[in-house]
Amino acid sequence: MAVIWRKETPQASYEVRRAGRSIRLYSNGVFHSQYNPSRVLGGQVWDMLLLPALLLKEPSPKVLVLGVGGGAVIKQLLAVSTPERIVGVDIDRNHLAIATRFFGVPRNPSIQLICDDAISWLQQYRGPKFDYIVDDLFSHNDGEPNRVIEVNKEWGTLLAKHLTPNGGLVVNYESNQSATQSYFAQNHCRFKSAWRLSIKGFDNRVVCYFKHVTDRPEFNKVVESLSNRFGKAGVTNFNTRIRREF
Repeated sequence: MAVIWRKETPQASYEVRRAGRSIRLYSNGVFHSQYNPSRVLGGQVWDMLLLPALLLKEPSPKVLVLGVGGGAVIKQLLAVSTPERIVGVDIDRNHLAIATRFFGVPRNPSIQLICDDAISWLQQYRGPKFDYIVDDLFSHNDGEPNRVIEVNKEWGTLLAKHLTPNGGLVVNYESNQSATQSYFAQNHCRFKSAWRLSIKGFDNRVVCYFKHVTDRPEFNKVVESLSNRFGKAGVTNFNTRIRREF
């Protein structure tokens, strides 16, 4: 694996590394993002953030990504769908610069990258609602990734407030325990279905909440359609486990 770019600031250190066709972002030694244009699903956490988007009723969704990192989720979404609009918010302007320069997140009128505190930004946001919201808000502590904000009543209801009537929300939890203890585990906020996703080798649990009914065969169809479109090499190492949340 080759380091192709490095930057040191008083707050953080950054490295962009290349392994084959994969581009990886490390901040303070923490693995933040990876994207490989030849492998839409490659057995990483970002697969779990992508898959639920393909179960939306809206074919050209308006997407909000809270915590852009290197932009892996944005790149995956653009590879498999045609979002009408993508808004990405990240507190670290270096992440946003890396997303465009190295990960290839395009600059065009339909993609807006905003350098801001995502929590404050969403609290103040008064624009159109989103069909798909990705909450991937993580920082790092002693080399370990940690969620920036607990999914409590205040944060959970704020996220749900900005969804369209048939929208979907995905939250990346750092562990199975944090997903089980979240506000949504006991208060469904008018969501009609939810699924917990995990990948072998990662402690993360991603839970996707939908305002419409979804079922397991739909996930199978999504994976099958991606295999047909990109070939087996394009979904290599896909081993996401899916179980019903409610």
